[in-house]
Amino acid sequence: MREWGEQTDRLSVVLKRLAEQPSPENLTTAQTTLTNFRSRFDRWMSLQKNKQPYQVQTWENRLAMLDNLLIYGDRTSVVR
Repeated sequence: MREWGEQTDRLSVVLKRLAEQPSPENLTTAQTTLTNFRSRFDRWMSLQKNKQPYQVQTWENRLAMLDNLLIYGDRTSVVR
């Protein structure tokens, strides 16, 4: 769970940087960081999924929402 905590903190920092300093570079970094986080999420939550499936599903929904927001941000920044 240490890795989970470290990666959660990293994702938080990257998303905050994107919010405060929107740029194509920060958007790409946020997308990459989120993709890496999501690819490890199932492994991190394997035990938790059996104990608290609703909590894990909530996290999965939040990650999907973040992914959708980043995709939207990518599309709208290209249009400008």
